[in-house]
Amino acid sequence: MKRLILLLALLAAATTVARTAAVYEAIPSEDLKAFAPLAIPIIRGQVPNPPVKVDPDPERAVGFHSNKEFAIVMMPDRALTAERFRSSLERIPVGLIVTRALSVIPDGTDRPADLAGLAALDLNEQFKLPVFFLTARQEGEALALEVFSKDATPLQSVPLRLAPELAAVGAPALPAIDRATLAAMTSNADDTRAVARIRLPGGYQAEVSLGRLPQ
Repeated sequence: MKRLILLLALLAAATTVARTAAVYEAIPSEDLKAFAPLAIPIIRGQVPNPPVKVDPDPERAVGFHSNKEFAIVMMPDRALTAERFRSSLERIPVGLIVTRALSVIPDGTDRPADLAGLAALDLNEQFKLPVFFLTARQEGEALALEVFSKDATPLQSVPLRLAPELAAVGAPALPAIDRATLAAMTSNADDTRAVARIRLPGGYQAEVSLGRLPQ
């Protein structure tokens, strides 16, 4: 447990170079490879009955952090492939997200969901990290990315659309991916709001809105 707490501090550590508040940087792959395998069994033990079952792949973890100690890590579901995404009409697992000092902003609200109502990775009560489970679902002719935490009702449902680079006529293809990934993380000027861009196989992507939790 102590090792995981130290890794967590490393994931969200401030850089030594002064930067603007809105900058998010990629978490080094070696830190993610150390963090993710330790986090998964703890999450499974502390959240034994999540609203949707996700089989996260620690080897494909991707994350970002800012100099103000906000962090987000995504681990894609092992079973989500481009073929399964194109052929399934049911809700399918996309991945798992762990955040630090950030929470999803539920649909119909303008505030981040309170930590007390979320599934969380509890590290000896020194840190409580919100945990979110992602699924993709077809809604009529449209596709949606759904974000769950503790309850069976999604906190957020956002459209899954072809990336603008693919939707434009004659646009070059994006680099192919065979699993879901966290493609980018952006923030407003004072870090009170952030957007996580989630990309799925086939060039589809969605933007999940997050807000800063009280410190």
